[in-house]
Amino acid sequence: MIDMKKISDWYKELPTPQKEMALDNLDISFAGVLTTSLSSALSEGFIWRDSYEGHYYWEIFVKGIEADEFRESRREDFQWEADNLPDFED
Repeated sequence: MIDMKKISDWYKELPTPQKEMALDNLDISFAGVLTTSLSSALSEGFIWRDSYEGHYYWEIFVKGIEADEFRESRREDFQWEADNLPDFED
């Protein structure tokens, strides 16, 4: 099942400095929008180039989050595959 959360709720999962920056930058009209991931919440919550940190900062930060999300999704896929392998007994 896909985990849908409000953009503002996703931001609360960030480490302290980025959490404060993202919440300060958040366009309030997007705070209640539901998204499926932290990276999409950051991409949709505000215009990066208009933030104090700038577009490049958020682009690099989100790429790191996307890499973590991808690794986590692959880990879950491999775990499911491992859990569903047949038992081979001698």
